Parts: sequence; structure tokens; C-alpha cells
Amino acid sequence: MVRCLLIAIVCACAWGCVPGAPGVPATPTGHPEPEETAPDPCEGIEDVPPTQLSRLTPIQYANSLVDLSEGAIAPPQLPAQISSYITELEVEAISQTSHDLVARGLHRAFIPCDPAAVDTASQDACAAGFIDAFGLRLFRRPVAPDERETLLGYYQRIGTDPDISPPPSFDERIAAVAEVMLASPQFLYVHDEGLPSDGPLRRTTGYERAAKLSLFLFDRAPDEALLALAAEGALDDDEGLRAQAEKMVLDPRARPVLRRFAAAWLGLEASGSSPSLEDRAKSAASFPFDSPELRWAMREEVESLYERVVADGDARFESLFTTADAKVTPALAELYGTGWANGWTTLDGRRRAGILTRAAFLAQFAGPEVTSPIRRGAHLYRNVLGLPLGDPPPGANLTPPRPGGEEILTTREAAEARTSNPACQACHGFFNPLGFAFEHYDAMGRWRDVELVPTADGDVVELPVSSRTEQRAPGLEGTDEDAVALSARIGQSAVAHDAHATRWFKTLVGRPIAAEDACTLKRIRSRFLDTGDLRALLVDVATSPPTRWVRPQPEEESP
Repeated sequence: MVRCLLIAIVCACAWGCVPGAPGVPATPTGHPEPEETAPDPCEGIEDVPPTQLSRLTPIQYANSLVDLSEGAIAPPQLPAQISSYITELEVEAISQTSHDLVARGLHRAFIPCDPAAVDTASQDACAAGFIDAFGLRLFRRPVAPDERETLLGYYQRIGTDPDISPPPSFDERIAAVAEVMLASPQFLYVHDEGLPSDGPLRRTTGYERAAKLSLFLFDRAPDEALLALAAEGALDDDEGLRAQAEKMVLDPRARPVLRRFAAAWLGLEASGSSPSLEDRAKSAASFPFDSPELRWAMREEVESLYERVVADGDARFESLFTTADAKVTPALAELYGTGWANGWTTLDGRRRAGILTRAAFLAQFAGPEVTSPIRRGAHLYRNVLGLPLGDPPPGANLTPPRPGGEEILTTREAAEARTSNPACQACHGFFNPLGFAFEHYDAMGRWRDVELVPTADGDVVELPVSSRTEQRAPGLEGTDEDAVALSARIGQSAVAHDAHATRWFKTLVGRPIAAEDACTLKRIRSRFLDTGDLRALLVDVATSPPTRWVRPQPEEESP
């Protein structure tokens, strides 16, 4: 493998390869470990790694505040979250946002008295009631006695501070406490402590379970109804937890989560090495019909398609890769060659079947003028099949191979020529064919039977497009005539099922997979492969051990 990387730098391969992680092939030429036979070492075992602080994502933060105001405020915008630690820029933004929200009265609905009428004798009791009510929603659990004492002490101190003149009113002191609570770690971070236990694991509280369900399935803090269920003990047992998760998966508030997952899974968002679909550069000369409206329609189609299959359709994983349903605008319908259409329609399943044959994915993983089968294949290999693939080695030529030249090569032939060295084929031989299956779609996702290839003397010739491939990706070996055939096999493959289940699990835990997750993942993957049911997968993930158990950090363990 080291030899592959070293030679790849010399031959300027367009991608790299790395050793595999546990549970996947050690090299692209390996094969998955055979299924274990009895006895099952995971039988009866539930485990979780030591608990860690995790931050609310910007979306969870914004949604939680919008819910507190019952939709009266627009979602606050914070700087992009780049790590688990809050930067100085984020601290300033959170502080300013908290101040602005309090100035707009976000907290007033939680004051259990009339600030204008409350007398001095009952002000402290009203302040304590506010801290409890506001804190329950912000902290996603009841306020602890020491937290209430600290906040109430702050409320009292600013009322007697000689440096504040004139003395602040009761209303102003409540506003100051609210501002502190909105910027507190208890709101911005999620930390599960669980119930006291003498064993290595602690059972999570009902409130912790409510927060896990809501943050995972809704990307927002639990509402009053879910917190009430936690208070009643309805989430304390596994049956009650699962029953609630099954209801929440079908709730309209889960739909935006499905859409965001689809966009990230298909690689449509910006990353450190790639622009978003909306910012992906395309040649105006080659694609004069391109527009921001068309890019929006591309994204809307695939996000809506994922949502439709999971929330409204049969929820089968295979359907994601075989459906001909499409939500189109007139511009997108024209790109697909279906004539005028606006809304849901049915495409020609011989050319467009499944989410991978849609313009969003095809345009995102292509160059400004020509396709990039290497990029398309690499994304499928890593994100859809979940197989290990490293970053390109230093010095690699990352520009998409261009057609033409002295030999008048198609884009596919140019890519094959660039990566033909045996050292390069040790990696490219496994993911290039995945991209070659999509060569019937140009750099904007239009269908084509021929490729216009420039010659060295300035002419242009038409060469037939070839999409027939011999797949070598582990778990997907076989012959495919085109992307439609490949998509159908992906939808049935165990490796794609496993990768999808793992991606949803990582969405729940918000961290890398740990050794303690092995048995949990094995059960989730096995059930998903048996059922192919995406809704059942979400419920299985939402109610898995990381929601039900906490392993304290060593210094937190009971004596």
C-alpha cells in the first residue's frame, strides 16, 4: 500500500488509497470478513464509549430559539461551526444574539407573573419560577438546585449593585438572567450524565432521551409535549422510547432532517476541498442554459426524492436507486428531455432510475466542461459504499482528464490512460469503473449517446459513449451496462446498506465510530439489510444504546 502511494505521486494519479478501518477491507483488493457463525459474540452485549460533550449544531441552535419564540423570530445566524470548541468569533456572535433576543422579548412568555404588577415581596419567587420555566426549555431538563441558586444569586446581586444607577427594575434583572442563560454551556452543549449506578454504564434519564430523540430526528430541542412525556416517565423504558421514536419519524418536523441528510450524503454541500452544488463552476459557452434557478431545482429534486421515499413512499432503501419519480421545474424537465413539466413526474426509467442518475449528483461531480468519472466514482466508493479511500497524495494531478489530444480519446479513455500504471490501478481499478458507468451523462447531467471530442487540429469529432463496466469494488463485483443497472445493484448490495446505516448512526452520535459501537452497529446493519426499511432504520438508530446508556469518563465513575 505504501508503494502504491509513493508511486502514485510520481505517476500523478488522480486519487489515493489508505489502509482499511476495522470491519472493512484492509485494501481495495480485499473482501469483507465472512459473516460470523454461532456463537454470536455480540449476543446480549450493549456498550457505549465514554460520554463526551457535544455542541448544538448551528441548525439545532437556531431551531431551538425559533421554537422558544413560537416562530415569532427568524432563525439566528451564527458563524460556521468548525470544531467542538467555541471560537472567540462564535462567543461574540452568541453573546450578541442572546442580547438581541432578550431585547426582543424572547423570554417574556416564561415569566410566571406580571412584571409591572409584582410587588417586592414576591419578586424573588417570580424570578425563581422564571429560571425553572425558561431553564427547562433551554437546558432540555429541569434546572438543578445549584444552577437555580447561582442564577437567582446573580439576579439579586445586580439589583443591589452600587455601580448600577439607577437600580435596575425587576424586568431588567430578569432580562439579564435570561441573557446569561441563553449563552450558558447548559444550553449550547449536550452532556448526558445518566442515573447513578454501580456498574460501568448508567441508564439515561427520560429528559436525556427526549433530547436525543428530538435533536436527532428534528434537529431541535424537545418541545413541551416531549418534555412532559419525560417528566411522566413515558420514555424511561425501552418500549416507550421506541413507540415515541416511531411517532417522531412520521412527524413533519423530521422532513428537513431527511433533506439535509440527502444533500450531505450526495456531496452537495461545500467542504474544504469542494464547492457546493450552487457554486460549482460550469462553462457558460458549453452550458448557456445554466442558472441559479436550475441549480436550485437540481438540489430540490434530490432532497425531495429522498424525503418522498422515506416519509411518503415505501421507505425501501432499494427504491432510492430505482425510482423514476422526479420533482422538476420546466428548466430541469428540459434538461432531462421530458418536455414541459412542473412538479412530480415520471422520467424514462431506461435512462433515469434512482437518485444517482439525477442532475444534482452528476453536475456536482464533474468539471466545468467535461465529466469527471474519477470524481464520481470516488464519491460513490467512499460515501455510498462506505469503503476506505484516502485523500489524493501530494502532487497528484487533480484536474479532470480531458478528451481529445493526439490520440483523440474520450473522457473515459483519457481517465483510463492517466491511471493505467499498475500502482495507480491498485486504487483506481476499484472506483474508476463506478464513475465510468455514468458516462452517458454530461457535466450538467444531460443524457448523451456521443461525446464531442476536440482534435489536435481544432476540429470536433463525435465518439460513442461507453458506459459498460466491470465492477471490482468489494461487495459489488459484476458487469453493468450503464448507471441504471449499477444503481439497481447498489440498492440491493449489503455494502451500501451497511454504509447508509453507519452514516445515520454517525449522525446520531456526532463523533467517529468507537470500538464500543461494534455490536450496536452490527445489529443495526443486520436488521437494515434484512428489512431494507429506512423508517425502521431511523427508529433503530434513534433508540440504540447511545440514546439509552451513558459510560462516564473515568473520573466520573462511581466509587
